[in-house]
Amino acid sequence: YLRPFRKSMASLTGMHGLLSGKHIIQSCSVKATEINHLHPHSRIMLLQRAKEKVDTIANHKATVDRRPKASKRASRSELRHANASAVRVHDCINENDRRERVKEIDRLINDGQQRLLELRCEKDALQQRPNPLYNYTTTTTLETSNKMSNTTRKFNFPHPEIVEEYLHHLFEYRRLVKLNHTKLWRRDQSCGDCDDEDDSFTDDERDLRVGDARTRHSARENGEYKGGNWFLRRASLGSKIGEAIETAAYRAVCTAVMGVLARTISSIHGTNIMTHADVRLLKELNQARASRHERGQSSDGVSRKVDSAAGLESENFMQRDAVVETLISHCQISAPLLKLFPLAWQRALLANIITLITAIMSDFADGIQFHILGYQLSFSFKPITQEDMMRYVGAAGHGAHLTSGFEAAVQATAKDVSASFTFLDKWHERALGSLMVRAQIATLIARIVLFLADDVLSGANMNLWSRQAGGPRMVAGLEYRSSLNTVT
Repeated sequence: YLRPFRKSMASLTGMHGLLSGKHIIQSCSVKATEINHLHPHSRIMLLQRAKEKVDTIANHKATVDRRPKASKRASRSELRHANASAVRVHDCINENDRRERVKEIDRLINDGQQRLLELRCEKDALQQRPNPLYNYTTTTTLETSNKMSNTTRKFNFPHPEIVEEYLHHLFEYRRLVKLNHTKLWRRDQSCGDCDDEDDSFTDDERDLRVGDARTRHSARENGEYKGGNWFLRRASLGSKIGEAIETAAYRAVCTAVMGVLARTISSIHGTNIMTHADVRLLKELNQARASRHERGQSSDGVSRKVDSAAGLESENFMQRDAVVETLISHCQISAPLLKLFPLAWQRALLANIITLITAIMSDFADGIQFHILGYQLSFSFKPITQEDMMRYVGAAGHGAHLTSGFEAAVQATAKDVSASFTFLDKWHERALGSLMVRAQIATLIARIVLFLADDVLSGANMNLWSRQAGGPRMVAGLEYRSSLNTVT
């Protein structure tokens, strides 16, 4: 009967445990004989408290019993995860260190090569034996009452006159034929664009022409038309732009290829032989060229015969079409702006550039001869024949094609090449989209150079007396760093 009173006083005073008598139940141990004298409500509360205490003790004991095993398992799992993370971090650190070390070695090699060139230039100046293919410039500075001279040189071959004369020579003997831009731009032009029809055509021929025109119109709408830009074709700008591109391409390619080949010859200048002797290059006047200018003739009978044989040899170029199709696919991937020009024009220009490069290399190889112990060492650069192709296919292995990472290497190389460009760099040119043009040109150069280098190396046949003495056969190929140094 006092319970309502205790509850009211407990809520007013806040002393719930003291007035309700719970501390007596929780702190005192009640005997079994005293339970019968308690109020039924108190007995129920006492039993519930005892049951909750027993459950609490049991749960706590079970938790204590399980804790070491769970902690051990958690520790092992965390340890394995920590070890795996540590291994990955260590591998990444080692990989990054190795990559950075390779870059540093490349930089040191480039610096060493640059230093070697400076020393060669200084040696030429001190010995007063300049390389005939370079232009030398000497500057003098005063430092603390001492004169310091610095000599620099610049490669000066080929001269523009040599390039123009060589191209004229190729055109004269039909080893290289200029493009008919008007015909190439009109070859893929749709004949169904005009409404007038010729009565000389039969119904079947007229239906066929209309069907072809509809096919070309559908291909043009789908972006698959290969006839070039419509505006350039209609305004006759395509032919004029094509002629300018053709002339500039021939000059640039001829200058670049001649320069690379001439550097191989100029590199032997100044080479030391057994300490007390040096190799020296001298430039002599071309007597044949002088006599031609004196007589006013383009060439003598011997050169005509040689050039005719070279022209016939170029006609036996069996793999020209295959090479053109392979390279044109790379060009279209690298430079989407080529879609502005007809596909026939692209093929013809690329075929002429390939013919020009092979002609330059063939003439260079024919002009190199070395006499050794009564023998003559000469080089031959000629088209691959059908017998050579069969022998190449039948050979065991065809070189080392390392194509993984090619695209990544192209993009990385194109970025470096684009950064070295100095043209189309003005603000109004950049506003007109010159950065995109430079990026596509750089990608085109990188893709073509890497592809040709890999193709030349993978097709090389380098036998170290393998047939005579069972020596090894060496193969080569390009190894792209982007594929070897990828960290996952």
